[in-house]
Amino acid sequence: VLDFMARKISAVPNGGLNFVDVRDTAEAFRAAMQKGRHGERYLLGAVNWTFVKFFDRLERLTKVASPRLAFPSKFAIAGAQVIDSLFRQWNFTSPVQADEVAMAEYFWYFNHNKARRELGFTPRDPGDTLNDTVQYVRENFLGGK
Repeated sequence: VLDFMARKISAVPNGGLNFVDVRDTAEAFRAAMQKGRHGERYLLGAVNWTFVKFFDRLERLTKVASPRLAFPSKFAIAGAQVIDSLFRQWNFTSPVQADEVAMAEYFWYFNHNKARRELGFTPRDPGDTLNDTVQYVRENFLGGK
């Protein structure tokens, strides 16, 4: 979110992610300690969104233009590898990490129904999470802008 608001993201990855509010995760952890079955794993997430949808939501909240540039996955990964290699050759820190670009081309989606059913996990509205995150980033990293 900070990189988005600081306009450091120039292209939209083709993949997607599941995200959840850390406050909901902390509450679910507490519930797992009380109600969870020993040795069980619980996936905690709120929504599965493409990066396009995630960035569009951030654009509405922040008034920062979402990146519109998108590349086919193979080109995005190859381009990131070239940039990363050149920067390392010149002993500079690369602005883009090839492995991060590759990971962002996948859909990191999952289902939290087991946590809902067994732990009573109920994540808050993702819009509330993004709104609170944007406010926090503005106040703590961008000088209230």
